[in-house]
Amino acid sequence: MKNKMGASKINDTKSLGIGHIELTIIKPAENLGIYEADQNESNFYLSCLTGGTTAANIAVDSVAAVQKVWDKGSDYKAVSLAKMFSLIMLSQWFYQLRENNLLEEQKEKVYRSSAWTLLSLFEEDPRKPYWPVLLDSQIDIAVKLDKQFRYEIEKDDDMAAYAVLLLAWTVQAAGDVVLDWNKVEVPLKDFAQLTQAQAILNDEPFKTAQNLLDILDAQQGGMMAMARFYQKMCPATKEKPQDIIKQQPVKKNAPKTKVSRNIKTEKNDGK
Repeated sequence: MKNKMGASKINDTKSLGIGHIELTIIKPAENLGIYEADQNESNFYLSCLTGGTTAANIAVDSVAAVQKVWDKGSDYKAVSLAKMFSLIMLSQWFYQLRENNLLEEQKEKVYRSSAWTLLSLFEEDPRKPYWPVLLDSQIDIAVKLDKQFRYEIEKDDDMAAYAVLLLAWTVQAAGDVVLDWNKVEVPLKDFAQLTQAQAILNDEPFKTAQNLLDILDAQQGGMMAMARFYQKMCPATKEKPQDIIKQQPVKKNAPKTKVSRNIKTEKNDGK
């Protein structure tokens, strides 16, 4: 299932991603014409889209819980997966770039503004009354994952709780709501908090540990594709992709939740 979607206001036509999900970036339109004046900013957001489509394709290919819900796929599912993983990629960039002296509320404000811009790259009609509400609800979830990710990174944790939230959002984007996000309070210390809050609507995706491993692999594959794209579009960048995107921490005593370093993403990153 391929999804082709007009997306943004970049000067020329580009195609991102292959396989199940493909985004076609079209010529500039009026509401985001500002990007013509700043190619670096264009490349920044395009790198998020590249990483997002790569991660989405990996998830559909390799995460059993996502495959089950994806079934034969649809345009709606493809766009939803591309959106949510693009927001995850944005979060990863921000983790690298954020100033430590910013207050928490300032960090969230900057992230929300950039997330709104990123979602605006998808060709939808902002005049529709549901559009701002829909974007806000997606960004609300993205902010929760962003906070959870930073919490576990700073605690040098094994990313288990984060993986649960990431898997839940991915399964939701593919077509099945498994968490009541209004009841999800971050940071989560463990899975039991979700149970106690009665936030779990369907626990089936979480019963298999491999789903959690595979969804983290999908994110890592997207991160590397994002870094490769940015490096290619900004040749002045001297760092290697693995230096641009810091690796997630892996605890030696937590093999069940570590991130695999052996993901093959070259066929998915639009090259």
